[in-house]
Amino acid sequence: MREWQDDEHLRELVESTRVSSSGPFNPRLPSIFEPPSATTDAVWVSATSDVSDRISTARRTHDWVALGIDAVARLVNQVWARGAVPSALNATLLLMNPALEVREGVVIGITRGCRADAVAIAGLQSVATGATGDDHDARLSLIGVATHSTLLDGSKVRSGDVLVGLAAQGLHSDGHQKAWAIADAQGWAIGDEVPGTGATLTTLMNARHKTYLGTLQRPMAQQWLHALVPVGRGGLTGSLEQWLSPTFTFKLEYGVWNLPPLQQALQRASGMSLETFAHEFNAGLGMVAVLPAERAPELIDWIRVWNEGAWVIGTID
Repeated sequence: MREWQDDEHLRELVESTRVSSSGPFNPRLPSIFEPPSATTDAVWVSATSDVSDRISTARRTHDWVALGIDAVARLVNQVWARGAVPSALNATLLLMNPALEVREGVVIGITRGCRADAVAIAGLQSVATGATGDDHDARLSLIGVATHSTLLDGSKVRSGDVLVGLAAQGLHSDGHQKAWAIADAQGWAIGDEVPGTGATLTTLMNARHKTYLGTLQRPMAQQWLHALVPVGRGGLTGSLEQWLSPTFTFKLEYGVWNLPPLQQALQRASGMSLETFAHEFNAGLGMVAVLPAERAPELIDWIRVWNEGAWVIGTID
């Protein structure tokens, strides 16, 4: 199996993510990067992820480009949630045979995801396992840079802070296997329109994993935020529990925000209460901002300038 580096088209795509601070590009050697900010106060933030849940949708719909885009977006949100600007990504693709279509689709998706948020691909390799089938996987890591003043490590959170939920475009990168289990139980096929949504199951399940670099750049720069929580594994409530200090507890006000069409259909079909649903899925939210109560209206107004949804969904006790 030829390596992706031997495909001129894929190599050009990867090279297109390089920025001025990147060293010479050789995909078989370690890459060198300077911090994007000329400061001695730099703090490097790293995050790692796989695609073990999101890949269930790629297998069924054969949209491997969407998988690559979402894999990058998930890490971008995790690094950004620490107050760091995403900078350089490494990825390893673990591929069954034959996997040429899969490899090309995932590489194109990773490239598009990186270019969308100005992330350079520092390393990318594909490993052929020799087995057959569609049990592919990918492991990714992303490095970002912050300063001590912009770092969001949870230490700024205070009792009385409020939680502002930012709307997601879909399931994001988690909850896919659970969603397919519900869809299968309902007899929804890939090309079917999901009841009450006006869209097919394929379209809804492949809704892109949204990133929040643009919408939260001003609040981040002006230091409105005490913490950010990217909603992922563990659903909404599990993500809050993982990212917030155990020193504080939080209280959610269920029903004050809007579920997107797919989540509404899944909740109805499953018979779950909204509280239970929020333990299993992102419940229509992709990021939660923690900030002083007096700042919340300003943040919500700013988010809505971008024509995106935001709601006060709870408080820190």
